[in-house]
Amino acid sequence: MTRRIKLISAILPMAVTLGPVGIWLSAEPARAQDAHHDDAPYAQQYENHITVRGDHTATNVITQRFKILTQSAIASLSQQKLTFVEGMQTLDTVEAYTAKADGRRVPVPAKNILTQDAAPELPGIYFRDLKQRTIIFSDVGVGDTLVMTHKRETAKGKIFKQFVESLQFPRSSAYTSAKVTVEAPVSVSLRVKATGNGAVETIDESGGHRRHTIVITPASYAPEETGAVSALDRDPAVLMSTYNSYEELGSMYGRTAL
Repeated sequence: MTRRIKLISAILPMAVTLGPVGIWLSAEPARAQDAHHDDAPYAQQYENHITVRGDHTATNVITQRFKILTQSAIASLSQQKLTFVEGMQTLDTVEAYTAKADGRRVPVPAKNILTQDAAPELPGIYFRDLKQRTIIFSDVGVGDTLVMTHKRETAKGKIFKQFVESLQFPRSSAYTSAKVTVEAPVSVSLRVKATGNGAVETIDESGGHRRHTIVITPASYAPEETGAVSALDRDPAVLMSTYNSYEELGSMYGRTAL
């Protein structure tokens, strides 16, 4: 079943995910983690709370933190780009700010939060619906932390009518901590699988809901190597699906396409 969930996730372009996320770190653990990633240009923390409802719609609340460790990381991280599919998803930026090393907080102004077509040069209905949210942080320096929280609502798709999502945590993204919480009614046949080293999953049930909590202790930072196998095959990931099989997925797609 793990392989099925992995492959189903891989072939669904509609399962657009937000990138790295994280928060809630005290000062002392942060120093220890930064030492663990002393070769990385930045340190990333991620937290994602996913609520799947009985009709297979879902809400994600995602918080990301990027601590700038080198001058070179400023240019690459001060503009964050996220994608979503208009008509299937909404993406609300709850907050975004630069947490200065001296304790000040510099909010991202509304004019620095832009939404536009993600792939205007590509044909096809799907690509016309793909949107990009750009968050432009200001007053960024070494030692600062970029923080942003987003809320994504996913409606029931017109083609894929069930829930599927995958989250990957490659070593090259300099994660220092990651936590994913997935909850759904017990009546929903939701399969959740944490893969890779350093991922610990706990499950509890209460009030008719099942909650999966996955805490990932990332390995030390390592840049991507040319020709490396997919991060999905070597680094931690969290895979989710309400499909039972490839046959069910194919039948759903075929009926809708016809």
